[in-house]
Amino acid sequence: MTNRKRYRIALVGNMIHPCGMEILAQRAEVQQVFSISDVNPDTDAIIIRAGISTTVENLAACRRLKVIAMTGTGTDHIDPELLQRGIQVISAPGINAASVAEHTVALMLAVARKIPTFDSMVRMGQFGVREELRGVELRGKALGIVGLGAVGRYVARICQHGFGMQVHAYVGNHSSNMVNEMTEMGVRVYRNLTDVLKIVDVLTLHVPLNTETRRLIGIEELQLLPKRAILINTSRGGVW
Repeated sequence: MTNRKRYRIALVGNMIHPCGMEILAQRAEVQQVFSISDVNPDTDAIIIRAGISTTVENLAACRRLKVIAMTGTGTDHIDPELLQRGIQVISAPGINAASVAEHTVALMLAVARKIPTFDSMVRMGQFGVREELRGVELRGKALGIVGLGAVGRYVARICQHGFGMQVHAYVGNHSSNMVNEMTEMGVRVYRNLTDVLKIVDVLTLHVPLNTETRRLIGIEELQLLPKRAILINTSRGGVW
C-alpha cells in the first residue's frame, strides 16, 4: 500500500459536528486548540469560526500553512495580508442562511410585539401590562433589506409570503440578474440606499463587513428612518 502524507489540521475554537470531525480524522491529524497562538507550527490548514482573529503576526511561525477555512460565511477577521503568503482563505457561503434568516425574523417579532418586555412583566406577576403596552403587526409593513445574499433573499421570502410585508431592497452593485430575480419576486429594488431608508418600517442588514460596508449605517442614515422604525442587524457589528 502506498503511504499517503497525512496533513495536519488545527481546529481553533469550538468543536464542529462529530460527523465532520470523523471525516477530518480519516484524512488528517487533527489538533483542537482554543487560541491561534497554540496552533502547531507544522500545521497545513486551520479551521476557525467567526470572532477568531488571524494575522500575519500571530501565524508567523506556521510556515507550512496553506489554507484557512471558515465554518461560516464572513472572512472579515482574517488578515488580507495572509493572501500574500500564498495562503488560501475559504468559507461556506449560505451554509447557515436559513438559521440566520429565521433568527432575523424572530428579532423582528420580538421588537414589534415587545415580547421581552411582556415576558419580563408577566413573570413578575404584572398581568396588567397588556393594557399599558401595545405591539404592532408586521403584516403590511414596509421591510427594507440591505444586502441580497443568501440570508437577505431568505428573509425577503419569509416576510413577503409569511407576513405580507412590502419588501424594498437596496441592491448596491448587485448584478442585473440579481435585480431581475428580485423584481420577479415582487421586491422593489433601489440603487440608492437613501431611497430605502426613508420609506421602511423595518430595516434589516445582511452585508459582509468590508471597506465598503463598514459604518454603512450611521447617525445620518438613522435620522432618515421613519419614527419608530425597527433596525435589525444580524450581519456584523461594524456595519453600523
